[in-house]
Amino acid sequence: PSVFSYFSPGYRVANTRNGVGAPLVGPEFQILTAVTALERANFVGDLLGGHFGADVAFDLSPFSGLARDPAALVDACNLQFMGGRMSTDERTDIIAAIRATPQTNPVERARTALYLTLVAAQSQIDR
Repeated sequence: PSVFSYFSPGYRVANTRNGVGAPLVGPEFQILTAVTALERANFVGDLLGGHFGADVAFDLSPFSGLARDPAALVDACNLQFMGGRMSTDERTDIIAAIRATPQTNPVERARTALYLTLVAAQSQIDR
């Protein structure tokens, strides 16, 4: 009878607090573990790195075309994958990470922006 399927609708997320000090309710977090979080990060890295063979491809060109301007690249990732809801701090950190790669390597800059956007907890929320 729950919309949460086999998740307990009363599941409380450890180490979180609401406005009155009680742990936050989050049934969907019953399946989030350190292992599943790392599996997601590894999957994204493998996808962007082309490790699934010739049958699976991720077109980096819309993003590598923006790689000269890290802010524009991050804004495109934000819009595409986070619906424009990326936090200011996260945006600043991703821009800094992109700038660590030379402008002469736009593909790696695009991969960096995409990877950091897609593995961020904020991008894993479907709204």
